[in-house]
This record gives sequence, structure tokens and C-alpha cells, in this order.
Amino acid sequence: MIKIKNLLLKIVTVFAVMMMVMNCTEAVDENENSTTADETVKEETNDEKDKVTASNIAATIWGLSAGTHTIKMTGEISDATISDIADALLDLDEDVFVNLDLSETTGLTEIDYMAFGNCTNLVSVTIPDSVTSIGGNAFSGCTSLTSVAIGDSVTTIGDCAFYGCTNLTSVTIPDSVTSIGGSAFDGCTSLTSVAIGDSVTTIGDCAFYGCTNLTSVTI
Repeated sequence: MIKIKNLLLKIVTVFAVMMMVMNCTEAVDENENSTTADETVKEETNDEKDKVTASNIAATIWGLSAGTHTIKMTGEISDATISDIADALLDLDEDVFVNLDLSETTGLTEIDYMAFGNCTNLVSVTIPDSVTSIGGNAFSGCTSLTSVAIGDSVTTIGDCAFYGCTNLTSVTIPDSVTSIGGSAFDGCTSLTSVAIGDSVTTIGDCAFYGCTNLTSVTI
């Protein structure tokens, strides 16, 4: 009987999310739909830079040439390091793109409000397991972002965390997450599938507003 109740609860939750998408998705600006992943992101990776640390991350990013580059950071990082990374990304030319892998770093517990806001050169990001919270608007306006790997310790995804990430195609929300903020994925027009972990108890208003291509929700 308990298994049947849990199954029914999951079915009801999936239905609720899909209804949220249908109700919140109304008129989406045509300009938001006009940009595709092929137009903005060069998928080929030119090189990979390993063992980049907090002391040289900004200089490494500033020295990148045209193309797509993977940067793997190691060692301890802080809010100041994230700020340095974001500032460097914002200074890049339009034809330089970055895959940022923070999985082997330590010390960071939160991606702050607007930490990577409008970093249009960011193609993918791997969030370390030390992070427990993704703040509001943390990645809003990252229009080249196609994928994000959320660490297994994240419990909260803030309001508008991925607002306007028009090239984000899929997202897996780990079982550690209990709360998804309002408009968290608002305007993610390329998003086709979402996998929501078992621990989510709260999904904010219009969390998937404007996700006009969302066809699959898995819980």
C-alpha cells in the first residue's frame, strides 16, 4: 500500500509540474526563440586546461583564444574566486567559450546571487559537491549555457537561478535538492527534459515558465 501511495504521489507531482508549464507558458518573446545552440555555441573543444588554481584562473581565462575551451580547477576556492572567474568571462570576446569544471575544488559552499549573471561565454559548468545552495539569478542570462551538473550536496536552487538560459537543453536535479525557487528555469526555451530528485518538496511559481519545448519531466 505504501509503494502504491508513493507511486501515486509521483504521478500527481509530475502532472502538477506539467500543468505549471502549460499555465505559465504564454506568449514568449520571438527574440528569445530566435537564438539556437548552433548559432551561439561552438561545440568543438580546442583544448583542455588542467589543474588551474584560484591564483591563475583569471589570467588563464583572459589568455584564451577563439574557440571552446575546457578549464578544470583544483584546490580551494572562495566567493572571491568566483567573482574573479565571472569578471574574466565577462571580458571575453564573443567567439571565446568556456566549459568550467569545478568538481575537484574545495571550500565553496554557495553560488551567490548573480555570481555568473550574464556570462554569455559560459557553455557548461560542473558545480562541486561542497556547494549546498545556488543563489537567485546565479546563472541568469547565460545564453550559451547548454548543460549544468549540479553537485550532490545542493539543497536549494534559488529564484531565477537559470533565468533566460535559452540554450540549456536538459537538467538533472539531484536527490539532495528540496526546494526549487520561483522562475528558476524561466525562459529556458531549449529545455526539453527535467529530472527532479525524490527530495524536492517545494517548486516555486512559474519555475518552468516559458519552457516551450519541455516535453519530459521525470521524478
